[in-house]
Amino acid sequence: MHTTGNAGGSHNLRMFDNNSHTGNNLNEMFKLMGNGLLLQN
Repeated sequence: MHTTGNAGGSHNLRMFDNNSHTGNNLNEMFKLMGNGLLLQN
């Protein structure tokens, strides 16, 4: 497997979404995703 460069964890990762709009909340994000996994610390 190729390294992801995040051996110490997912620090300093920035993710962007072109499908969401101002005012969306967590529930709206899940609807737009369709499926996925939410990890909270």
